[in-house]
Order: sequence, then C-alpha cells, then structure tokens
Amino acid sequence: METTKNITGIEKDSLELVLEEFAEEQKSHVKSIADLVTAVNVLTNKFNNFEEKLNTPKGISVSTDTRPIQEIVRKGS
Repeated sequence: METTKNITGIEKDSLELVLEEFAEEQKSHVKSIADLVTAVNVLTNKFNNFEEKLNTPKGISVSTDTRPIQEIVRKGS
C-alpha cells in the first residue's frame, strides 16, 4: 500500500492514460468480436438454408426424346 501513496502526479497521469488506452482497446476488441459473431451467425444461417435445400431434393423430370436413338438401334439390328 505504501507504493500507492508514493505515486507522483506525473505517474498518476501516465497510469490514467494507459488505463484509458486499454479501455479504448477493449472497446475496439468488443466491437470486433461482436462483428465476428454477427458474421458467423449470418454464415450459419446461410449454411443451414443450404443444408435444408440439400436434404429436400426436387424431383427431376427428364423429357428426352429417345426416338432417334431407337431408330439407330432398329436400323443396326
């Protein structure tokens, strides 16, 4: 406790500046983390939507005209 009492005015000002800088950095880090969380949530939602589409495939209707191929097979026989 005696070391706390012996802090000069300049040292006290320096400590206050350092603490203020740390506080500003902390705010910046909190904002960055919040932005990252938002980005991850958006990507998670997109992934879930994509996964949902993969799990519910649409029926494929093929309407290929096979008559020309059938003609070739008939002529070849």
